[in-house]
Order: sequence, then C-alpha cells, then structure tokens
Amino acid sequence: DFETINSRVKQLLSNRQLLLTPQETCSLMEAIVLISNQMKDFERQKALLEDHMSPMVSFLLSEEMQRILSDPEAFFLCVGSNVHLADTVVDDCIELSHSRISCCISTISGMLRWTQRPSDLEEAKAGGFIKSYLASGNPIYRHPCSRQILKVLDVLLIPIKTQNNFYSPDLVHTLDPSFVQVLEFLKTEKSSNLDDPHPLTNIYSPPTSDTVLKRIQDFFCTLYEDSFSILGQAGQALMQDFYTVFDLTGRLINSAFVNLDNVPDLRVQIMLNAFVKPLVHHCPPEYYQRILTPILSTLLSSLHLRLANEWDHIDKWNKLIKENEETEIPEYWENIVFQARKLTREVMAIIDDCCFSDGATGDSVTADESDDDEEIGR
Repeated sequence: DFETINSRVKQLLSNRQLLLTPQETCSLMEAIVLISNQMKDFERQKALLEDHMSPMVSFLLSEEMQRILSDPEAFFLCVGSNVHLADTVVDDCIELSHSRISCCISTISGMLRWTQRPSDLEEAKAGGFIKSYLASGNPIYRHPCSRQILKVLDVLLIPIKTQNNFYSPDLVHTLDPSFVQVLEFLKTEKSSNLDDPHPLTNIYSPPTSDTVLKRIQDFFCTLYEDSFSILGQAGQALMQDFYTVFDLTGRLINSAFVNLDNVPDLRVQIMLNAFVKPLVHHCPPEYYQRILTPILSTLLSSLHLRLANEWDHIDKWNKLIKENEETEIPEYWENIVFQARKLTREVMAIIDDCCFSDGATGDSVTADESDDDEEIGR
C-alpha cells in the first residue's frame, strides 16, 4: 500500500551509504507526488508533501545558503571559481554544492509540476481542495505545496538576480579571464535556442569526464532555467496564493529584470519562455492591473530598446554589404540575425497573448513567417 511505498522511499532518501544521485533523488520524490495525487485528500497530501519538502526548504532558508546565493563572488567561489577549469576531477565540496542546490531546486520544480488536484469538481470539494468561490461561481482551489513554495519564493528569486548580475561589466572585469568562460553558453544550450533537436545536457546525469568548466556551465544553466520554471508554474498552480503575495510585483521586477540590459539574448529567451509567457497566460483578470501591467511595462520597455538597437545594427550592416559587395561578413553574423528574429518572435507572442482574450499562447507566430523578418526589425 501507499504507506509502505512512502516508508521505503524515506528509507532510501535517508540512507547516506546508497549515495543516490540528484537525478535518482528527484525521481523518487516525483514518484511520491504522482502516487499522492490518488489520495484525493488535501490535508493528507499536504502533510505528506510538506514532510518531504521540509529538509530542502530548511537548507535553502539557511543563513549560509542565502549568503552564498545572494553574493556573486561567494556564489562563484562556492561553485568552483578557484579551481583549474580544464581539470576533469572536481573537488568533493564543489560537487556537493552543485548537487545539493540543484537537487533542491529541481525537486521543488518537479513537485510543483506534478502535484494535481482531483479533476472532478465533486471529488475536489469532498477532498477539501476548494478554498472558496469567486463572484462568478468558479472555485478557488488550494494547492498542497503552496505553503512550502511561498516560504522559499524569495530564495528562488535570489539566484536569478545573482546570475543576472554575473553579466554586469563591473563584475566581469574583476573575474579571472579564464573564469569568464563560465558565462559563455554551452553548445547544447546554443543548439536548443537554435531549434536543434538535440536536448540540453542533463546536469543530473551520472558523473562523466566533463571538465570543471563544463560542469559549472551546466549548473548555472539548469539553476537559471529551473528557478524561472518554478515562478512560471507557481501562477498556474498556486493561483490566488501566488498573486496575493505581498509586493509580488516589486519582488519579481527587482530580481528577474535586474541588469537585464546586459543579460544575453539566450538567457532572456529562457526567462520569457519559462516565466513570462506562463505568467501572462494564466494570470486571472482581476490581477492584470496590479501584477501584469507594471511587470510588462518594465519588461517590454527594456526589450523594445534592446531589439531596436539589434535591428538598427543589422540594418546598418545590410546597407554596408549592399553598398560594398567585398565587405567581409563576420562568421557569427547569421547567428546574430537569427537571435534577433527569434527574440522578436518571443516578444510578439507575449504581446499577442496580452491582446487576445481567448488565451492564445502565441503559437500563431511561427518560423514559417520568417519572410517578414525585415519588416519586424523596422
């Protein structure tokens, strides 16, 4: 029965001699979540999930962890800025830091993603999943993970803000030239943004002969995306519990959009897809003015300036090439144009979702419309 399965999983998770990988730990936790959905009892499921999430929440809320996540220099040191990046042997302390942080964030993301309430309204009501009702008569649901997720909301925002600040010119100039490579993008990350079918390298895979540089890049990439994924899922899953958080707008703007002008396009696209699009698509109408308007006002103003500069740069180069056919085109030119087109489509998809009440997800802007890219640039 379920209690036997849960007891066995807890034994596996607490057995240090087994040396479970982060991937195995996350899989076990997600399995428990999927099974717990069959309880159809809010209080029972809530108690179970809080019991499993408590160690991770305590770890993330620890003073030491918050100090490391909030200070770029301390964060760099924690993940291995003082080691030789070409090495393939990673210090145990650094490996542990990567594993513990990544495992916590990934597991929380998985639990938020897979926790579900009964689809049948009567079952949800009988199980205690309905908190109250809107004036329209639609139910307001409760989420078993809500309390724990909201506890670590600010902690999830810290690594996003810190990683955005990685690209601050003042900080980059203080880094060892060899460590600046960490801020560059993985081949797999570039391929993913270039619509390559090859998936991103999984940071939770068993250790390989990857260099320290590659592992740190993996770590930063996954942490950034998972943190934004949690924020994107929170609106849809927690609903009113999320949108009524005190000063939610200010918290999001002062973390996700910090130093945005210096953050590379690939990172901005991660933010748009994992966080902004779900936020826009699932935000209840009653929170448009208080949540969406100030957030999108800040974001779209920044993106408008970014895209205007990018397309102006592209337009100048195109004119130069037309005027002088012997002009040497940089090898990276196609990628610059592609990224500008792709980011423009992402922004247009968000605007499209804002303008239509049918809840369109922006899929109407597809790669087939690339013939109008120059018009978009103007």
